[in-house]
Amino acid sequence: MAKTRSNRLSSTLTLDQGDWVRGQGTASYSDTASERSLTNNNALDNDSYQLTGNLINGDEAKYFIWSVTGTYQNTERGQANSGDFESRTANGYIDTRIYGDWAIRITARHEANQISDRDDTNSLVREFNSYGAGLTYRQAENRYISLTANKSESDLEEDDGETFIGVDLQWALSTRTRIAATYGRRFYGESASATIGYNSKYLRTSFSYSEDVTNTSRLLADPENLGVFVCPTSSTSIADCFQPNSLSYTPSAGEQLVQLTSQNLEFDDNIILRKSANFQAGYDFSRITLAFSWRYAEDDYLDEDRLRRTYSFGTNVAYKIGSYTNITSSINYANITGQSAEDVFRGESDNWNASIGLEREFGRRLKASIDARYLKQEGDLNTGISQFGNNYTDRRLSASITYTYD
Repeated sequence: MAKTRSNRLSSTLTLDQGDWVRGQGTASYSDTASERSLTNNNALDNDSYQLTGNLINGDEAKYFIWSVTGTYQNTERGQANSGDFESRTANGYIDTRIYGDWAIRITARHEANQISDRDDTNSLVREFNSYGAGLTYRQAENRYISLTANKSESDLEEDDGETFIGVDLQWALSTRTRIAATYGRRFYGESASATIGYNSKYLRTSFSYSEDVTNTSRLLADPENLGVFVCPTSSTSIADCFQPNSLSYTPSAGEQLVQLTSQNLEFDDNIILRKSANFQAGYDFSRITLAFSWRYAEDDYLDEDRLRRTYSFGTNVAYKIGSYTNITSSINYANITGQSAEDVFRGESDNWNASIGLEREFGRRLKASIDARYLKQEGDLNTGISQFGNNYTDRRLSASITYTYD
């Protein structure tokens, strides 16, 4: 796989103490680049700018519960004839209480995706709007369900003027379990999203399903982290990580949420509709730390007759032999299939990555480790492959000494 670099800068403004209005806004910039390889001539050289914001009612609101969110993102793609990739979304609702826990909901949504400086595609702009009304049953801020009847406005004739049902659900089953889900319609048809989280003293699980119009550089710059483990920013091992004590933990300075598995991305940076599911589980007790993850992704290339599916799973284990010594191991597997009218994009690939290592700390600043790694890739899928080709095996033994300065 080509070497990649992704740098991200962001700034956030928060208003979380307002009696009537609360909100948050974030501005971010990311620079994503990758090298060409012997088997893949694609290289990334992109700059992305993103603005996100949301406003919601404050604690004093009793009869009118409302929310407005919006995003704007522009990715300047360095590849020749690619064009800038712009996206914007906005959605909002207002619930007007009518009796007890019941309210009337008015809702609206806007979405647009555009590729600039392109005259060789019939999908320059894809814009979809909808508006609707319905009922909401709300017991608390994090326990409600809303059903609405909606009307669509679309650039595509077959989706214009369609009537569809929308669902918005958030339900905290307990302080340890939380469910959120949406169902509706976007420019490509039916759409859904869901998150489920569970947290106990030793076990934490999280599941997410989402559908997004995106590309490789955006996925690299802003990967999905489900928050099963929090690690020091300088950490190289799961043995240094811990499980947060709440479902909405915010990392402090020097901490980061970690992504347990790789995304198995293809470095062509085409615009894709990605439907992805991500499950992660973590167990941390006594001497053992265990993490398990499972991923599924379906990438529909909007400019091409092409589909790519990826199934992957991984495990990470750390065992404390003593106060300063850990044994770590990991196994990761990915199966990638491609479907297309063109032979070059059709095929299948199986990828294995396993490792076992020993770590030893000498004081607060000095750490030594030795690691054995095994890589294997086989198949006939010609895209997104490593610099060694479709089929290869790699065995490595490495040792390192790390000294940390204050």
